[in-house]
Amino acid sequence: MSDVTQANTMNAEQQPILKDKNLSPESYVAAARQAREQGQLILAHTMLRCACTLGADVSRGELAETLLTADQLLGQAQTYQRNMRVVDLIEAHFGANPISVVDVGGNDGIFSHMIPEKQYFLCEPSVNNMLPHELVASGRIFDVCVSIHVFEHIPDEDKHAFFATLVKLARRGIVLCNPTDTGTAVQRQKFLLEVFGPWNWILEHLECGTPTMPLFEELAAAHDLELHTYPSGNVFLSIAVLAMEHFSGATCDPAMLDKCQKLVRYINEHRYLQDSAECPRDYAFVFVKRH
Repeated sequence: MSDVTQANTMNAEQQPILKDKNLSPESYVAAARQAREQGQLILAHTMLRCACTLGADVSRGELAETLLTADQLLGQAQTYQRNMRVVDLIEAHFGANPISVVDVGGNDGIFSHMIPEKQYFLCEPSVNNMLPHELVASGRIFDVCVSIHVFEHIPDEDKHAFFATLVKLARRGIVLCNPTDTGTAVQRQKFLLEVFGPWNWILEHLECGTPTMPLFEELAAAHDLELHTYPSGNVFLSIAVLAMEHFSGATCDPAMLDKCQKLVRYINEHRYLQDSAECPRDYAFVFVKRH
């Protein structure tokens, strides 16, 4: 297993932080050290960043030792592109100065590795046993709330309430990035099921309802937010990369996997050339609070 693959592997035995300890900085430091021992660099760094946000005294050396290198980040396939798109938009709309960011539904917190100079906190039920409304109840608020490829996994009937919670967490604005149905999403998702089988994320997109452009306009109007919309990536290149990773992984051939990683890095290095207004992979939505 390469260092990049190892860094991106969640151990099936990893236990999330207990709910009654999910605002304890010591719990995050302990979780970080356990994750590091298991080779989970992404999670280890995320836990340390959360601990810092909660007031723990973590050394710069320990943070640096768990931070993925630029080359490792480039190897994160499409996760890299959509997360870096959000990084760019945070800086464009909220400035490059240090700000606080809460990452809702961010899985192992790969986003923390892409904003090393910003205060970061993860809100992810599978990792730190936390839901966004519970974080609101704790009284915490952050400059910016991000939620990347999460909204399409929220059932249609819950999307408005979920977004309202994100608004409460954000002092200055919210950035969402997710697939958006402009008329062809269901057909494409059914096609992907035929090719790849019943992957959970595809099934959830179909069951929960891929959000549409009018929904984001409704959300902005309901909360008096200024909305900026950005098409990102190319959906057909995205499918090709997905297939390349899947089928090369199925071979279990180290040489093939190495070639796949080289291609992924090359594609990610040139991400700025790939945005398609006609066939975007997803859309990024920036909601700015009016003051």
